[in-house]
Amino acid sequence: MMLKQRMLSAFYGALLTVSATMTVANDNWKPYPSDLFKPDLTGDNLAKEWPNITRATRDALPEDPALQDVWRVHFEGNFAEAKAKGLALGTPQGKYVAYRAQTIYAMYMTPKPSAGEEESAERTVLLKEAADELRALVDDMDSGKIESSLQIRFWFAYAMGRYVEIMKPTWGILTKKSKVKEMLKYASDIPPASDIPAFHAFRGGVYAAIYDDGFLARTTFRGYIEDCEGTIVGYEDGSLKQFKCAVKALGATPFPELYNSYAKALLQLDSKKYQDEAETYKQYATGASTPPGVDNMIFSAEDAMARNAAKKQ
Repeated sequence: MMLKQRMLSAFYGALLTVSATMTVANDNWKPYPSDLFKPDLTGDNLAKEWPNITRATRDALPEDPALQDVWRVHFEGNFAEAKAKGLALGTPQGKYVAYRAQTIYAMYMTPKPSAGEEESAERTVLLKEAADELRALVDDMDSGKIESSLQIRFWFAYAMGRYVEIMKPTWGILTKKSKVKEMLKYASDIPPASDIPAFHAFRGGVYAAIYDDGFLARTTFRGYIEDCEGTIVGYEDGSLKQFKCAVKALGATPFPELYNSYAKALLQLDSKKYQDEAETYKQYATGASTPPGVDNMIFSAEDAMARNAAKKQ
């Protein structure tokens, strides 16, 4: 009996040690800027605001209070805490929110990588880790080990896309081709008409970026360019239709990154033809002007940081 008690004590002591380690693992992350909007998601506010704060990815409100708490601290901007708490749950959904928080932190709160130092930059390292960890979840879905989730599939593709975006200029032709094709393949595993507005915006941005890479890239990847129904189309048509699907799905509650990505894509497709339209969307992203029929685009820390980044670009 005494041996059993000692073993249990050691076991729970180890759990506490692991938990404490995870809690401080990211204590070097910078705190959320105090001058940015921070929602109050305490109590019933999380459920009340859920449709707005998750409108980009259409996640379901979890029943588990512990997982709700992970989402709460993430959308309030406590990214290190969200990662620690998400990983501590030991579940696929907890891991998803943890690395979603890491992706957002990497994109908006770390310095832009300097030329020649892309691979070792903090942003790149964090994005690669997030993509690698989420890829493992996707592989487990495909092998039937865990329940499938379109949101986890999308966020993996998104994190991978952000990583590729940084590293692409440093890679040789063969590596670049391999990585972009891999990203497109994983994205194609998500149904083209999926009810995830951010997925359409992501695809629209990727198509425009490939088009901007030149003739060889356009020829290599043209078989992946689809509209929102899965029909193969040209680059310009595909990019514009994907963004329009995202805008339509979001209605009166678009998000800043959508418009910022839309503006960038238009300039990549044809800077002269779309100059005025791109400027309009850039104004929407920064908050300098408001889209017709829209009262508010800032509901969470994700939104606030995206707008702040658009202002700085």
